[in-house]
Amino acid sequence: MPPSSDELVKALLWVAQRRLGDRLNRVFRRSSYRPRALERCSDQWNVRGLGGKHNVRAPEIRQEKNLLFFPRVMAIEGGTTLSEIYQSSKRLLLRMRDGLERLERLEFSSSTGFDSPELSFSIKRDIAQIQSLCAEMDRLWRSVTSKPQRDLWKRKVEQVSEEVDSLKESLDKHFLRNQKRVLEAKERAELFERANGDSSHILRIFDDEAQAMQSAHNSSLMLEEAYSTGVAILSKYAEQRDRLKVMQFETWLIFFTMVGFFSLIRFSFNRENKKC
Repeated sequence: MPPSSDELVKALLWVAQRRLGDRLNRVFRRSSYRPRALERCSDQWNVRGLGGKHNVRAPEIRQEKNLLFFPRVMAIEGGTTLSEIYQSSKRLLLRMRDGLERLERLEFSSSTGFDSPELSFSIKRDIAQIQSLCAEMDRLWRSVTSKPQRDLWKRKVEQVSEEVDSLKESLDKHFLRNQKRVLEAKERAELFERANGDSSHILRIFDDEAQAMQSAHNSSLMLEEAYSTGVAILSKYAEQRDRLKVMQFETWLIFFTMVGFFSLIRFSFNRENKKC
């Protein structure tokens, strides 16, 4: 006897499930997720063909709580893993620590306390980058399914965050010492003006020009930092928009495929009813 309508519906739903899972896997493979293989049932059922000469085996659709796919918790945008982010943060920490040591050597090597604005800006930029990486790692380690691995990554991320906070505190102390040194130099200049009244006007002019140049340089660095941050944010939004467009297109394609399947089922039922 031919297969019943329930068996045909089960078989068509299974085919649709396979196609849906494959398409979603291809979509997410190009995005921030890397799906695992689909969960497939091992149970099978037999359908006897006409005259009992043929046996057709097909998987049965089981109602479970499992999803069609599972994202890999160790993957983020661009295929970068949690371990790679951690290694990048450690490299940035080493570079930032080396930069702080260079700043301290420059500070204590000369009596005037020479400072490098470019090096300070580079360290600030590294701090901001490490903080963003820590936020990303903090989001990723919570998705790890294994509890020992999750606890291990939690400790690692907390250690990186503590090191960043410590280095940031050291940099702030350096800036405070530098500001104090500038104030002391300004006070000495004022005392020198009082002792040399003839040259007070010239010293004031040079001091105003130096302050204006320093202010312009600091403003330029701040504008560059704000521009780089804005470009990064806009690029993230553009990537998310493209991903949503692809997912919407795939969803509509699957929907029309299901409509075609059900239309085929209805047509087969109507034809059998006419034969009967």
